[in-house]
Amino acid sequence: MKRFQIQSKYFDLSLKYLIMITLASLMMACGGTKENKENANDSTKSDATTATNKANENFTPANLKSDKELYNYEEYEGLDKALKEPEKVFRLSLKDAGLKTLPESIAKLKNVQSLSLDLNPDLDMKQALGLLAQLPNLQELSLSDDSLKTLPEEIKKLTNLHSIWLDNNPKLNFAQAFTVLSELPNLRDISLIVNDLPSLPQEIVKLKNLKKLAVSYNKFKVLPQGFSQLQNLEFVDLSFNENLDAAKAIEEVAKIKTLKYLYMSKNNIETIPNNIAKLENLETLFLNNNPFKTLPFAMKKLTKLKTLSILSNKLEPPALMGLDQLFTQKVQILK
Repeated sequence: MKRFQIQSKYFDLSLKYLIMITLASLMMACGGTKENKENANDSTKSDATTATNKANENFTPANLKSDKELYNYEEYEGLDKALKEPEKVFRLSLKDAGLKTLPESIAKLKNVQSLSLDLNPDLDMKQALGLLAQLPNLQELSLSDDSLKTLPEEIKKLTNLHSIWLDNNPKLNFAQAFTVLSELPNLRDISLIVNDLPSLPQEIVKLKNLKKLAVSYNKFKVLPQGFSQLQNLEFVDLSFNENLDAAKAIEEVAKIKTLKYLYMSKNNIETIPNNIAKLENLETLFLNNNPFKTLPFAMKKLTKLKTLSILSNKLEPPALMGLDQLFTQKVQILK
């Protein structure tokens, strides 16, 4: 009996240990299952992330947006946010980002149509433009304040580019730049503001498809010979070129029948020549801050003119009084 009791005691203990071991095994099994589930979840998440990233990289670019549509989209600043939702990025600014090279990840942003690389003077422009050739929809590119000296040949690969800003790059070889840009089949707008240009290089006449030219705040005195060959021009801004021979400039641009917008503010215009009347399709004319005192009667022939701005001028009283009778059509006159 005593022996049985002892055996029973050990049996009880064994049973307890057996139960404990069983429970422990069950707990370990449950824990393992939980861990396996967590690992499976992590794996699923990782697979999902990989799939999402792969999908983001492989999406089909959207159709090109019109200029009006494009500017209804948000402009993303910096690559971090842009790379999280690449399909939504149509406008991107990497302005003043301290770039020396352009990150290769930008090639994932296949919908980008408008890109600013302004204020990156240390950027390897050859590398950047070579990489940008992978963005099939790129149409607008701003390279202002980038300390450019030449425009790399790689820009020729941006075949959809229609607008470029090269403002405040006074050391740029513009003759070379115009030659390279002339090989872009769709280029139509160019801005060259604040470049201290002592002359406008002859090579600009190679840009046959140009529709918009902004060359304000420079120092040239005359337009290059043959400037009127740019027969697709609709917009020209010559303002704040205080050394410009305005009479000769007007004589030259008056040969461009397509011109609709002409800006010649602060050009020291003392007399407006009669041949301005040849601009038969002109709709907007800005002549602010000039010393002329009268307007030629010949301007009456500008029958498509809608806006005339003559702010801060010194028109004589008879000229001011006659403004309302100068045009047969309704013209908004800012004076």
